[in-house]
Amino acid sequence: MTHRPCPPRLVRSRAACGLVLLWLALPLTACSSGETTMGLLLVPNARASLTVEGSNPFVVVNNSGPGEVNVLFKAAHLPADGPHRLIRGSVARTLRDGGAIELSNDSTEKCDIMFTIERSTGTTLDQQPAAPPAKQ
Repeated sequence: MTHRPCPPRLVRSRAACGLVLLWLALPLTACSSGETTMGLLLVPNARASLTVEGSNPFVVVNNSGPGEVNVLFKAAHLPADGPHRLIRGSVARTLRDGGAIELSNDSTEKCDIMFTIERSTGTTLDQQPAAPPAKQ
């Protein structure tokens, strides 16, 4: 009977095998930034609300215009922060224990809004249609 030599072992112990698997998985976790981006076109007289869940999510609201938008940050256990008037530009906050961001477009032009959310466990975006003009 001929004896065949065993192939060489790349990893000699279970602990080393676990370290090799962890090392191979690191590039996969490094590629996921945990960042969510979503856009919204807010027409005149419309409102929207973004609810963000998580312990300390960080939210950036960017308005590319041309209209102006009012932004109100409501953290879960803190008083409301705002409203902040954005013509073009961005405003950002960390919402302790999650919260909501309320937007309103009271101008006569649309607003192109972009949200960037980090460290969130969930988001919900609700948009309310534009209110009809008041009859006189």
